[in-house]
Amino acid sequence: MRALVLSGGGARGAYEAGVVTSLCKTNQFDIVCGTSIGAINASLVAQGDIDALGRLWHGIAARDIIRYIPQVGILKDMVATVGTVGTDNAFKKIGDLLHLWHDYRALGAPANLMRLRGAVSSDPVVQILQDCLDWQKLQASPTTLVVTGTNLTRGTTEGFFRFHASRAAIQATFAGKAGATRFPLMAETYNSAVRASAAIPGAFTPVNFAPAGSIAFDYVDGGVANNTPIGLAVDAGATDVTVVFMDPSDTKPRQQTANNIAQIAFASYDVMQQKILEDDLKLADTVNNLATKTLGEKKKIVIDLWSVRPNEPLGLSVLGFNDQAALDAAFAQGLQDGQAPQRVTFA
Repeated sequence: MRALVLSGGGARGAYEAGVVTSLCKTNQFDIVCGTSIGAINASLVAQGDIDALGRLWHGIAARDIIRYIPQVGILKDMVATVGTVGTDNAFKKIGDLLHLWHDYRALGAPANLMRLRGAVSSDPVVQILQDCLDWQKLQASPTTLVVTGTNLTRGTTEGFFRFHASRAAIQATFAGKAGATRFPLMAETYNSAVRASAAIPGAFTPVNFAPAGSIAFDYVDGGVANNTPIGLAVDAGATDVTVVFMDPSDTKPRQQTANNIAQIAFASYDVMQQKILEDDLKLADTVNNLATKTLGEKKKIVIDLWSVRPNEPLGLSVLGFNDQAALDAAFAQGLQDGQAPQRVTFA
């Protein structure tokens, strides 16, 4: 079976959507696995809504996704005002100080700030998913969908899946894998699971919902613990896996600065995700080696791996959803790169 694995990367998902649009013109995928923004893209692919994928990304800047919550907006204004106090004349300084006092009172008690769980409103993402996700289309599709989420309550990475009825045996094996926590998607959890997978920690508030047969938990971005779920695709029965990355290949560790909290967080995520990716690639390599030893001279490769990725860094930040020109350029580049997947070889 052929699988498509879509990694996370925020606004750089425009590139991924372009790749997917190109790939699906000439390929049929039985399994689609996605994490973070890749979960949203994967859901549309599994639903058979490839054209909707393009429409979403070509108009996403108009959705104004990055809307700061009121308290964050006030803090930004206060920082800007403080920056002008030192250069304004005495009369303006009085106005600046009054403005700061007004903003300070509007913030409320300091304890309220400490209880904030996200800096960006979730409303635009909620609306996008309400417009795009269609449980009936997913139910009618022959394609298996798997998305990942990070369970903050239990500190685990979890999978949410929907298999076609014809693959009940594979579903049973997938769901019952020892040491893994996986829940079937249902009409009432589909939207929440996809939104949870894309809830970047610190930016968006965690998504609280109850998976099938369980109690409610807090979930954040699946990319925290599993940004490229190749292993899930293999567990779902894939023997041919195409992975879409949003960063260029580099054999050396990427040099990164860590001068503030945000940079430390993103650098830490990169290290964790690279380690998980290496483990998944080793899993595929191990399966292939075992098959080679078992089959002797036939040397049959059980898992074929392919990848698509940009040659140079994309001109988009993770939260660059408001830059439509850059998003369109990334989508166009993805369309081109998706025409030539590269085989992944093992040493």
